Amino acid sequence: MKNNSLSKKEEERAFEVLKTLAPELWSKYENLRLLNSINTKEHGEKATKEFEVEIKNKIKFSMYLAQQFSQALEELKELD
Repeated sequence: MKNNSLSKKEEERAFEVLKTLAPELWSKYENLRLLNSINTKEHGEKATKEFEVEIKNKIKFSMYLAQQFSQALEELKELD
């Protein structure tokens, strides 16, 4: 896997692909954001930082997959 840091434009595109092609994954992302907010209120900042790192890693990987899928779709369109 290459560097999974995305530019802002790539990130926005990945989110759009994720929302459109994988609504259940997008829903999980939204739920994780809500859980993070609740975790902060209940357990304070230290627990939140650990939780945030775990969530961000999962989100980055999901966005990377969405980006790769989007790129593959673009390449398929070019072949037509």
